[in-house]
Amino acid sequence: MKSKITNSKRKFLTFLTCSLFALSINAQTPPAVVSTAPTHNATNVTVGNSITATFDQPILAGIAGKELIVWYADSETEYSALTLASSSLTISGNTLTLNLELPYNTNFYISLENGLVKNASDQYNATYGFASNWAFSTENDTYSPILQAMTPPDGFVGVYENSNILSYTLVQDNLRGLSLINFRVLIYKFLFL
Repeated sequence: MKSKITNSKRKFLTFLTCSLFALSINAQTPPAVVSTAPTHNATNVTVGNSITATFDQPILAGIAGKELIVWYADSETEYSALTLASSSLTISGNTLTLNLELPYNTNFYISLENGLVKNASDQYNATYGFASNWAFSTENDTYSPILQAMTPPDGFVGVYENSNILSYTLVQDNLRGLSLINFRVLIYKFLFL
């Protein structure tokens, strides 16, 4: 007994066939980067933000030991190299995310090695990045330290030559929280008039 195919069933089957065809074509191409954050040539990038590369399809960990490398753009030396074994580098769906503290007021570029990630068909990403398509600079440090304590206190007299008692404690409130800065100064000579 034949069943009758209605227009709604025909549309559904057409949609399903097209979707499966599109998935099979997509799975036959290696994963490629389609966007990054920060974008290429971005300036004033917040140092605490995540860095992401979004691919055109879901990705998985690729070849062990392959790296995402963060470079100092000015000197073209390595700032940090991370593999997917690092907790700072993660994959979720089609996004590769780097969580790394970067210094202020610095020019960087990032590179992804060939084979760092792959798709479900075991096809690996091509090399991506470098100064030509993933360079950016971080924000300036605008957080000034505040003097919290000093020894001896302001106006103190009786500081002796070669005494090691002059110290300062500064507090810097920045995006990463409070930072304490301590330093001591050896006093060699005071001239009292």
